[in-house]
Amino acid sequence: MWVTKIECKDDGLVFELFTDAFAEVRYKADLKFFFDKKGAMPSADDMDKMVGEVFKIQPAEDTTSGGQQQAAPQQQAPAAREQAPAPIAAPPPPAETPLAPIPPPPPPADEPQAPPKTLKIGQSKDDVIANFGQPEKVVKLGTKEIYYYKDVGKVTFVNGKVTDVQ
Repeated sequence: MWVTKIECKDDGLVFELFTDAFAEVRYKADLKFFFDKKGAMPSADDMDKMVGEVFKIQPAEDTTSGGQQQAAPQQQAPAAREQAPAPIAAPPPPAETPLAPIPPPPPPADEPQAPPKTLKIGQSKDDVIANFGQPEKVVKLGTKEIYYYKDVGKVTFVNGKVTDVQ
């Protein structure tokens, strides 16, 4: 596990962590050590003790001795920490491979076209109004009515039935 960031906030110390690959997956997490809200901010030694209960600093690899790592004796580690804490160098997160582009969804299916509007001799006024809407003008002559439509023209009704279209 790698510490990639340490941030001191008003209510605690936050460590940003990044794991080695596990089943080809890396995990990222934040670990927060909370301060006592009633008192003042803890001293560096108190924070060191608190963090030391969870983390152990791994000594640097010794590249001069043929790749063999030598650990310092356990009694020297606290003294070394008190003298000067070693900076923790976090490796950069691995470059993530870009995901394959996702093709766009197919266009929606076309709505089925409405059947063409029909106008036939013998249709009722209700059928004509259902197909073409309200007329722009209506002329009543006894039992004869004439509906005027912009797109259709003149529709003549006798006794409520279409008798003529012009």
